[in-house]
Amino acid sequence: MKIKVHVKPNADKEKIEKMEEGRYKVWVNKPPEDNKANFAVIDILSDYFNVPTSKISLLAGRTSKIKTFKINEF
Repeated sequence: MKIKVHVKPNADKEKIEKMEEGRYKVWVNKPPEDNKANFAVIDILSDYFNVPTSKISLLAGRTSKIKTFKINEF
């Protein structure tokens, strides 16, 4: 499954919100440098979808606030 994620780095609180089908907004408390925010998003998605982090990969948007992730199901 592929999803689009709008990332809000440097947030006070980490959370995820489903916007519409296939789109999510994720707040992370990590800064957008050295992939720290990207890894934090993967951790949040892992908990939300109940899959290991190894099943989640960033397809597009490494340096953008709008990212596309692929979640491989079992």
